[in-house]
Amino acid sequence: MTVMSYGSIQLMNRYWCIVCEPQVRARLKRVFPRMPQWAADKIHLAATAENSRELQWFMGRYPMDMTADDLHALQLLSAEHVAMEKELLELKAGHIPLPAFELAKPPREYQRFAGAQLAIRGGLLLADDLGLGKTVSGICPMAVPGNLPAVVVYPAHLPNHWPEKLAEFAPHLRVHHCRTSKPYPLIKQPRQRLADLWDTLPDVILLYPLEEIAQYAKAA
Repeated sequence: MTVMSYGSIQLMNRYWCIVCEPQVRARLKRVFPRMPQWAADKIHLAATAENSRELQWFMGRYPMDMTADDLHALQLLSAEHVAMEKELLELKAGHIPLPAFELAKPPREYQRFAGAQLAIRGGLLLADDLGLGKTVSGICPMAVPGNLPAVVVYPAHLPNHWPEKLAEFAPHLRVHHCRTSKPYPLIKQPRQRLADLWDTLPDVILLYPLEEIAQYAKAA
């Protein structure tokens, strides 16, 4: 029995290049609202694990042609997302112990839970209420050497918040506060007078958005 094909999918660098019939393309854009929505014969979809899993599901309804290598890559990425979801469920159920995240002051359990999710997901949007310690949650992964160096971007109207919290919870980390929007070496240079630079990259680099740097420079 011949299976009808609605188009073709090809892996190109870090994107799935999809060529399909107009009605299928319209439905595909509804499934992936973050993909480019303008009219085009080809659609480029980021080849993330989550997108690949959704694309594999979509192909159950609208089969499309793929090479054996590309199909194998799709299956591997999809399986990666399934494994990530399974690990998150195990963590939530308490079947996976929370990392210690050894800091100068012990973080709370929910702060460690957020740090553990970051390691599994590879990224995390944390939306805890004000006062629950999102900063400490962000510091937790910095206790893992493999996560360093880290970059922290924060609002310019809170210039002392992150330096104070890092000094309180992770005083062993080498912290550098970026002073200007102009590029400059983050490793100590001969005759350089910046005290918070070393022979290697700092552990944590603090900066605020460039537009805010410019505004504060003008105000000064």
